[in-house]
Amino acid sequence: MTNSTTSADVNASQEQELKPKKRAEKKAEQSLVAIDPQGHLNFTNQVQLKNAAEIMIKMKMAPEHLSKEGFHVVAAAMVLCKQYNLPQKCMNEMAWIKGKITPYGTVFSGLAERHKDFGEKEEFYIDENQDQICVKNKNLKNPVWAHVIRIKKKGATKWNEYVFSMDDARTAGLLNPTKRDGSKNLDSPWIKYIKDMLMHKNKTRAYKQNYASAVEGLDCYEDIVDSVDQLRDVSTHEQVDVQLENADDINQVFSDESSEVVIEENAVQG
Repeated sequence: MTNSTTSADVNASQEQELKPKKRAEKKAEQSLVAIDPQGHLNFTNQVQLKNAAEIMIKMKMAPEHLSKEGFHVVAAAMVLCKQYNLPQKCMNEMAWIKGKITPYGTVFSGLAERHKDFGEKEEFYIDENQDQICVKNKNLKNPVWAHVIRIKKKGATKWNEYVFSMDDARTAGLLNPTKRDGSKNLDSPWIKYIKDMLMHKNKTRAYKQNYASAVEGLDCYEDIVDSVDQLRDVSTHEQVDVQLENADDINQVFSDESSEVVIEENAVQG
């Protein structure tokens, strides 16, 4: 060390040399994707989210109907699960509609029915004579005309009743779905599963009216597809298990040296 070089100069020089290494270490740490106690991939920033979505696609943990749209769609589904505190397996009942992730089936109902004010509900189908379709009435073969749901919130004495009928569906243009080329859309659930669609349409609106703070403005697939070429059968989507036990097998898949995705078990919780 020369007389003109002080220990402070040496320390500053060493600090400068360490900066790139520290930046690299920080970047690597920020990219870590954790497995939470429920076996879900967790994330706390955009880098982790992107990595987690790519992992789910590569490991075939994400439903194919979402994966084929791209990692950004899988990422959107993961964010929705986190926002509403849903298990990631609920991605099996989500669709990419109008540029947004939208739940269908039981996910929307589940949000409302776990609300603290959820009380009682009754739901059933009626025929054109407005008789309930059931074994007791010996009318199971009668065509369904409407779905009825009655809701009584916790502590309330009054029942709120909602009905969505075939007439409502016909007025909305839902019973004659066509493709963009004008041909009949035989894959539409309004052709294959009319009863289910009447039920979901009715329940969605009833739950939005009674449990707005539970669904928080979330749309339901069966309620927002107002363009007939968007209607398709989502009941046949494959079901996948997105729960994981440890990081070893996943890291093996991403063992390629070029991969920057790293899984760390229990790195992030919450």
